[in-house]
Amino acid sequence: MKKLTCKPFVECLEDRTTPSASVPTFAGNAQHTAIFDTPAQDLNAVHWQTAIDLNETPQGIHYATPLITAANTVIVPVKTGATDGFEVNVFDGADGTPKYTLATDYTLPA
Repeated sequence: MKKLTCKPFVECLEDRTTPSASVPTFAGNAQHTAIFDTPAQDLNAVHWQTAIDLNETPQGIHYATPLITAANTVIVPVKTGATDGFEVNVFDGADGTPKYTLATDYTLPA
């Protein structure tokens, strides 16, 4: 049996920067001390909406959660087929203007 040998080496990585404290993430830290200068939109109003199931599958189906990026881009998984088929729709979070759609080959697990 041949003995394998490894030779360790050091690799230089690109420079990294830490996000600025002036743009906190949700809650800011473990103590939830984040304070945002911009007031939140009224949560008692629908600002825009989009379909997440183009075939209106019967109840009991669980859907993926939309993702909102730091640039206020909303990424929404959408069920397109009666039993399978999905795409990803991307919107401007401020007014719901569609940005683009991504095809996917995802299928539901058996």
